Formats: sequence, structure tokens, C-alpha cells
Amino acid sequence: MDEIIKLFSTANKTLLKIIIVISILGILLSSYLTYLHYQPSASKFCVIGENFDCDIVNKSSYSEIFGIPVAILGGLTYLLFLITAILLLKNYDFNKLGKLIDEEITTKKVYQFLFILAIIAFLYSLYLTSVESIVLKTYCIFCLISFSFVIAIFIILGYVYTKKRF
Repeated sequence: MDEIIKLFSTANKTLLKIIIVISILGILLSSYLTYLHYQPSASKFCVIGENFDCDIVNKSSYSEIFGIPVAILGGLTYLLFLITAILLLKNYDFNKLGKLIDEEITTKKVYQFLFILAIIAFLYSLYLTSVESIVLKTYCIFCLISFSFVIAIFIILGYVYTKKRF
């Protein structure tokens, strides 16, 4: 039985490391999209034919929520994945945080939180991709890459959560 637990622990550490790498890439990508969002002139780098134009997507009315660029919100989401995955990898005692709110925070609750965050990120990214396709009729290649990062994190956390690997 100890060998099975050890195997799950090793596999989870590998999956957490993958989430860490994806999150770092997501932060970098979100930072670049934020930079593009605030540029007054159009970027030639991201225009690939008539169906791929980041500026149309990244400067549309759908690119902000209450005046905050979606790219910043995405970067903060990746940062939350990153910090939490690092803490899980380091076997952080989340009950230290729980004492601040007078609540026990188990590893299971942390994985539940991450999985719920991944579901929200997936659904919102799906919505934004639908807007690109149906409303704007053009795609942002960097947004699609970010969506693929979200899908990967969603699949990993879904696997960990449904297999009760925590």
C-alpha cells in the first residue's frame, strides 16, 4: 500500500511541475497581451492573414471587464495557479492560512479550489474563443495559445481531482 501512495505522490509532483511551467508561460503570455492591449498603434507581429489579428481581439470591447484588461485577469489567474502549485509541491501546511479565517484547509480543499478555478478559467476562455469566432470573426493566436494552457491545466487538475490523487 505504501508503494501505491508513493507512486501517486511522485505522479502528483510531476503534474504540479507541469502546472508550474504552464503557469509561468501563461504569465509571460498574459504580460505580452497586456502590453499589446495598451499599445496605441497596431502590432504587425500578430497579424497572420485576415482571420488572425490580435489587435482586433485584444482591443475589442470584449477585452476588458470593468475597465480591466482580460489579459491582466488571466495573468493573475496563472499567478494563483503558480503559487498554489508551488506550495503544494513544497508540502506547505495550508492550515496556517486556515487559522487566519478559522477554517481547516486540507490538501483536498486546495485541490478542489484549483479544480474549480480551472473550470471557471476553461469556461471563460471558451466564451472568449466563441466571441472571437462568432462575433469578431477573427482570432488572436496568443489568446488561443493561452486557451490551450488553460485546457492543459484543466485536464491535469481534472485527472488529479477525479482520481482522488491528493
